[in-house]
Amino acid sequence: MSKNEVVPVKAEVVEHVQLTQTQAEKLRDDVLKAKHKMEEGYFELGGKLKDVMRSYTGEKPVYHSWGYKSFDDYCQRELGFHQRKGYYLIEAHHKIAAGLLPQSVFKEIGFAKTIALSPLIDEGILDKSNASKWIEDTKTKNLEEVKGMVKLKTNEAQSSKTTTTKTTTTRTSKSSAKSPEPVHIYRVALYDEQWENLQTALAKARTLTESNKQSDTWLVDCIAMAFNSEAFNSKTEALDEILKRVERVFSVKCIAIHDKNHEVVYGERVAKLVAASSKKKREDE
Repeated sequence: MSKNEVVPVKAEVVEHVQLTQTQAEKLRDDVLKAKHKMEEGYFELGGKLKDVMRSYTGEKPVYHSWGYKSFDDYCQRELGFHQRKGYYLIEAHHKIAAGLLPQSVFKEIGFAKTIALSPLIDEGILDKSNASKWIEDTKTKNLEEVKGMVKLKTNEAQSSKTTTTKTTTTRTSKSSAKSPEPVHIYRVALYDEQWENLQTALAKARTLTESNKQSDTWLVDCIAMAFNSEAFNSKTEALDEILKRVERVFSVKCIAIHDKNHEVVYGERVAKLVAASSKKKREDE
């Protein structure tokens, strides 16, 4: 048997039914309608999975109350697929809900091609203005051709950004004595499985932070922050680093108070300012 030979699947033997040409065409249409209905359901499923990811019963994720240890355990045992597909569905729902892709995209090109186009949106290559053209072009290509096209376009975009960043930095340095915040370009080659792992992590970070940003830059920072929170030498060191990054990312000031002795363990200066402001407000009243 050759490697690419198709092996027929054994099915239950049923009585043959003789159809007219009209009945045969109707059956074909019915099958396609059923397929499209299934694909249209991906959008709704992605939204429901997002709710699952964000919902808690007490302090634990909601799927714990259903008897599952993790999101992956829930996906595999209850839904029949790995968490990676779950995160892809959540990511696709996010982009469709944001208007970056039409809701009919699953029906038009299927689940796999829709997910393959996702990096083009992250790079700002595919947007509302040209989404229909990209979808139309994708219809005539198989999945591997779509992945190759996407990889080529994203590589070109990243190379262009690198050149633009270097040029802008050089011009700014010449025209202004004040140096801009340095931008570091970190490029690394990933195998397919590594690329998929990264996309899964980005999708989870985007879901948990409810980000609508097209750039992955700050999501990568969130992922690194989550890893660092487990890698620091002490809880205090981890807390300081995490809250500093939260302040920078969200443009806020944080105050952390110990849950037992109620002492300020982070943001003491800000806490004093808040206390002074509250005291003055009470005196004025």
